[in-house]
Amino acid sequence: MDKKAQNLVEGFFNPMDLLDKNELFKRLRNMEPGNLFDVMESIRRDEIKKLRETGFWESNLQHIHQNLKHFDMENVFPKDQLVEFIQYLMSTSSLWPAYFMIMSHDDRFISEHVTIRNIEYLDQALIDGNGAILGQLHWGPFQLLFPLLVKLGYPIFQLFGEKDAEIWAVDMIKAYFPENLWSNFKTATVPESGFLVKALKALKRNSFVALPLEVNGSDILPRQTLQFLGNEIYAPDGSASIAAITKSPIILVRVEAVRDQVEIIFDEPIYIHHKKDVAEVNKRIFNKMEYHIKENPLQWRGWAFLEEMVVQKEMSK
Repeated sequence: MDKKAQNLVEGFFNPMDLLDKNELFKRLRNMEPGNLFDVMESIRRDEIKKLRETGFWESNLQHIHQNLKHFDMENVFPKDQLVEFIQYLMSTSSLWPAYFMIMSHDDRFISEHVTIRNIEYLDQALIDGNGAILGQLHWGPFQLLFPLLVKLGYPIFQLFGEKDAEIWAVDMIKAYFPENLWSNFKTATVPESGFLVKALKALKRNSFVALPLEVNGSDILPRQTLQFLGNEIYAPDGSASIAAITKSPIILVRVEAVRDQVEIIFDEPIYIHHKKDVAEVNKRIFNKMEYHIKENPLQWRGWAFLEEMVVQKEMSK
């Protein structure tokens, strides 16, 4: 990707700039939330228009379509929806992390622009005393989960796939949230030494451990494979394995955004009581993921990394 395309992809409201543009972004808090989103969307629309003039846009379309065709998934996600998918990924989905952090100080913004479904599952997990494993689908602006829970006062331990992302997240929480909330947020990077022990200790402290479901964040291939969207895939079983040790429930999480409204959806908890049931429970988790994807394929970001999941055949020329 050339420099021009990279700048357009990242955009003015690039989440990674939340620290560098901290004071500038905080001045935008004087705007009404709806008006602010209109401005952000307008800027992003112009960026995307220019991005479509570069080779980046077309190459991404071709990459995802090649994956869909190779893995026989065009019946699940038709080619004519690809432009809509990338448009959503590049616009609404990419704007929400910055939008949320800029306006997160305002409780009225949270009540009017953020809808949370089934938060009672989290509250019950805290009452039960074992915390919970929050299985994150790469779904919409999924990065909103940890700042939202920190804002609401829930204790969360977030696993990251890259050290730089972990450092950025910690610094961002400290830059935008009051000090009394910082202790709610703990982190680790996979597969750094000791990350699993840290996750187990977090659950023992009655915290929520958030980890991605579809990929395992390391070069080690998962042991389990199963059928998913018509293909055999590698199925990371980290959430089920941890749950078998701690008896903590697994709660799948999706984040969906429609313009200046976002919805966080927590699925019904899944429990595992014996280590011998890890593979079966993991299959249930992936079956539930598959159901959500078929119901709303435009929200799932996994179309862009299918090749990392599928037990691959030789790619045809």
